[in-house]
Amino acid sequence: MITYDTNMFNKNEWFVIALLAFYILVFLLPKRFPLFISIIFILYGIAVAGVTFDFILGGPTLDYYDDNNNSKYEIIDFLLYTSYGSFSYLIAYFFDKFKLKKQYVTLYVLALAIMSIGVEWIGHRLGVFHYKNGYKIEFSFPIYLMVYSILLILYFKLHREKN
Repeated sequence: MITYDTNMFNKNEWFVIALLAFYILVFLLPKRFPLFISIIFILYGIAVAGVTFDFILGGPTLDYYDDNNNSKYEIIDFLLYTSYGSFSYLIAYFFDKFKLKKQYVTLYVLALAIMSIGVEWIGHRLGVFHYKNGYKIEFSFPIYLMVYSILLILYFKLHREKN
């Protein structure tokens, strides 16, 4: 059984706060999308990357990991899910800003998945993710590939409709 320190504000909470700081970048960057599309990208990150996969993988059915200090949901877990919104927005933002061609989508998605594994590894080392029941960090890689691929499909659909 895994035990966590639930009585203090520690490094895992600071890591989540650092992730939330990426929203500052979202608000400081020049606007590239209409507000409605920006909100869609942010909500996609929260709903798909944050909540959906956490409930599928970390929920009671599979129970592959716990977030933060214990298996009960706390406000810091909600903040962790919310942090994914800034990343999905920034992924779409930089894809659009650098006008990456469709032939680079695969490379972009691979690079993002590798970076995400790195961020997850740091989060694991700091106590944000507690793997159990045989889950390993490399199992997250195909999930990142899927989440980012769908995000870019959404980007192309919204970009086409915008034009």
